[in-house]
Amino acid sequence: MTSNYLNHVRSLEELHEIIERDHTAGSLEAIERLAQDVQAVAEKIAEDTESMVAHVYSEAEVESAKLTAKVAVSVSKISSNATKAAADLIANVQPGDNGKDAAIAAKKLLKDADKAATQLNQHAENAIRKVAERAKATAKYVQQVADEAIRDLSDAGKMATDSVARASREALTSFSSSEKGDLQKGETLNQAREAAAHVIKVLAQATDRVNQAAESAAAELQAATDEAVASVHQAAEEATATIVVAVEAANKTIMEEAEKSVTEIAGDDKGVLFDLDSLKKRWRSTG
Repeated sequence: MTSNYLNHVRSLEELHEIIERDHTAGSLEAIERLAQDVQAVAEKIAEDTESMVAHVYSEAEVESAKLTAKVAVSVSKISSNATKAAADLIANVQPGDNGKDAAIAAKKLLKDADKAATQLNQHAENAIRKVAERAKATAKYVQQVADEAIRDLSDAGKMATDSVARASREALTSFSSSEKGDLQKGETLNQAREAAAHVIKVLAQATDRVNQAAESAAAELQAATDEAVASVHQAAEEATATIVVAVEAANKTIMEEAEKSVTEIAGDDKGVLFDLDSLKKRWRSTG
C-alpha cells in the first residue's frame, strides 16, 4: 500500500499566511517550501517503490515454494508407490514361476520411477525459473512507473515554483511602481494587498498542481504493483497446470513401462500372474 503523499505537502493555508505577512519574502519562502515538499514526496515514492518491488519478489517466492512442495509430494508418492508395486510384483510370483523375471520387472519399475522423479524435479525448476523471470519483469515495470511518477512530480514542482516566482516578480514590480508614484498611503496598501492576492492565487494553482501529481503518483504506483503481483500469480497458476500435466504423464508412462516390462519378460500368457490390474489401480491414485 502506498503512503498518503499529501501528508508530505504543506497546506495552502500555511503558505497563504506566509505570503500575507510579507508577499516578497513570503513568496520566496513559499517557493522554498514547495520545493522541499516535492523533494519529500519524491523520496517517499522511492521508499515505497523499494517496499513494493520487494513485495512482488516475496509473492514470487511464496508461489515458488508452493510449486516445490507440490512436486515434492508427487515425487514422494511415485517413489512410494513404485516401491510397493515392485514388492507386489515379487510377492505375486506363483509357485513354479521364475522369480528372476519378477525381480527384473520390479527393478525396471523402480528405475522408471526414479527417472520420472528426476524429470519432474527438472520440470519444477523450469517452472520456478519462469515465475522468477515474471517477477523480475514486473518488478522492473513497477520501478519504471515509479521513475515516471517522480519525473512527473518534479516537472509539476518546477512549474509550480516557477509560476509562483514569476507572480512574485510581477507583484513586486507593480508594487514598486506604485510606491514611486504620488499614491496615498491607503491606496499603496491596497496595491500591496492586490499584489499579495495575485501571488496567493498563483500559489493556490501551483499547490493544486503538486497535489494532483502526488495523488497520481500514489494511484499509478499502487496500480502497477497490483498488476505485477497478479501477473506473478498468473505465472504460478500456469506453472502449476503444467506440473499437474507432467505428473499425470509420469504416472502414465511408468504404468505403461511396467506393463510392457512384465509382458516382455513373462509373456502375455503370464502377465496376469503379476497382477497388473492391481498395479494399475495403485497408480491411478498417484498424483
